[in-house]
Amino acid sequence: MKIPQQETREAAMHVRVRPSVKAAAERLAQEDGRSLANWLERLIEAEAARRDREK
Repeated sequence: MKIPQQETREAAMHVRVRPSVKAAAERLAQEDGRSLANWLERLIEAEAARRDREK
């Protein structure tokens, strides 16, 4: 997945998850020194790149 360098963060995603899932994600993000939003963004980018490589 190629990410444009000049792309701004203006798109929002609203999701509902179980509190335990949110707590786990927040813990993982904190362990990585990232905000939850940044951690999720990187997770999605990494998965998209992995799937692109598999094609």
